[in-house]
Amino acid sequence: GLRRFFSGIMLSRISGLGRDLVMAYVFGDHPAVAAFLIAFRFSNLLRRFFGEGPLQSAFIPHFEGLRSQGEEAAYGFFRKLTGLLSGILLAIIVVLELGLGSTFGFLSPEAREIVSLTTWMLPSLLFICLYGLNVSFLQCHNAFFVPSIAPFLCNSMWILGAFYLKGKLPSEAMQALAKWVLIGFVLQWAVTLPQMRRFLKGKIAAPLMHKEVKKLAKTFSLGALGVGAIQINTFLDVI
Repeated sequence: GLRRFFSGIMLSRISGLGRDLVMAYVFGDHPAVAAFLIAFRFSNLLRRFFGEGPLQSAFIPHFEGLRSQGEEAAYGFFRKLTGLLSGILLAIIVVLELGLGSTFGFLSPEAREIVSLTTWMLPSLLFICLYGLNVSFLQCHNAFFVPSIAPFLCNSMWILGAFYLKGKLPSEAMQALAKWVLIGFVLQWAVTLPQMRRFLKGKIAAPLMHKEVKKLAKTFSLGALGVGAIQINTFLDVI
């Protein structure tokens, strides 16, 4: 398991380095690139809450505890949590999109560029966080390589998009690259689905697991306090 996990992580980290090098090679230090990177950070601020860190730390022991009592409770809890998380994220994305759109007319041209790029990449939050939940589920089933190599596919899509847009004005290219990045995050999430469905296939799941979701929310809230402080600092640093 360690060998599969770290081999996938290594490929993902190398592709992340390649992504940064390609961005510098293709677009240089144009201000539009800086606006793109700021928008990318804004659109990913909430991933620490719902896609990484406290949610994963709370989910894995809770899921394993339920599975030791019976698979019906564990898989019902996972399906309920997936649906609930999807609903919360979609609501957050819609509210943020509407809020950003309402401020568009009051902003400077530079700020409009950042807001426009953020609105294109913001839907990736849904797929990033669902990917994080799927990763936790797969790790509970000793599946490590596919979850750890999935970011490699996202970075590869980013690199392909940068090369495809080479030669265009950076200000125009960044708008198109934001869509390539969104597709990359969709691909990162989608690659975990076949293996996840294989584990879920034929498993009977309890339809409602409100109590277990509430228990997880209590555990998650403790970690979210620490992550929240970090995210506030990150948000202010970007501004």
